[in-house]
Amino acid sequence: LFSAPITFAAANPFDCYGTLSNETTVCNSHGTCTANDTCVCSTGYTGIECTIPLCNNIKANETNVCQGHGNCTAHDICSCETGYVGTFCNINQCNGIYSNETTVCSGHGTCVDLDNCTCATNYIDTFCQITSCNGTYSNESTVCSSHGTCGEYETCTCNAGYGSTYCETFECYGTLADVGSVCSGHGNCTGPNTCTCETGYNVVANCSIWNCNGIHHFEGSVCSANGTCASPDNCVCDTGYYGDNCDIPSCYGTLANETSVCSGRGSCVAKDNCVCSTPTEVGGNNCEYHYCYGHLNNSALACDGNGTCTSYNNCTCDTGYYGT
Repeated sequence: LFSAPITFAAANPFDCYGTLSNETTVCNSHGTCTANDTCVCSTGYTGIECTIPLCNNIKANETNVCQGHGNCTAHDICSCETGYVGTFCNINQCNGIYSNETTVCSGHGTCVDLDNCTCATNYIDTFCQITSCNGTYSNESTVCSSHGTCGEYETCTCNAGYGSTYCETFECYGTLADVGSVCSGHGNCTGPNTCTCETGYNVVANCSIWNCNGIHHFEGSVCSANGTCASPDNCVCDTGYYGDNCDIPSCYGTLANETSVCSGRGSCVAKDNCVCSTPTEVGGNNCEYHYCYGHLNNSALACDGNGTCTSYNNCTCDTGYYGT
């Protein structure tokens, strides 16, 4: 005889708070019903029916969840209040700038809550935008001597034409008025980029150009190209040149405008450069020699070596010699 197969009836599902354990919505869809009215919650949820999510391990029904600035709507999902962002509403704004940005609170404080800055030392006002320079607040018209802006504590950014620590000094073309080299050292800085030049230095605004005899000091032709224009109409001549404009050369110690220059027989056209008046009759660097029949009188061949050439083609013969 054979026995009939033994069959077992399926176990009845548990019931958790009115929902069967085999239903997807049991334990609020966030846990497992392991016995009647016994839910084992999934990670991130708690409560007897797994109805309470956790955000950053804080229960949704606690006041400090989402930094106290939002609602925990699901596991680690915060719905933030206006003005707060971040995964857990941990980033707020001050004056429209997020608290984790370097420019929040004007870069001089900490945004501790919505539009609530804690300012660094020496900075004040709602968003730490006011500081002081030389004891004057940065939002006052007289700060930085009324000639600049105080953007950082004790740090003035001066307007064009002003300088020094608190913008109290005029500046002319990048140099402070109380510096000796202002206005090229040839004038006074009487206002922003306003030089009052000494006489002869007012060719340009910063007193940097002067003239000698109507020619700019830096031009090659100044002082007749034979000297340096050291100050207005003051030529310092090169060696061998003289005159107010260095236009008079000397030849072998005699000025070109003297009658005895070049031995009185030529013109001094440059330093130690004589041009003889009658080059067929006189010669030598200083026009100091005569020619006698093609030979200078300092030559051994003058007068055939038998006399002295005393003037052009004029030989005084030695004793015993005759002829021209």
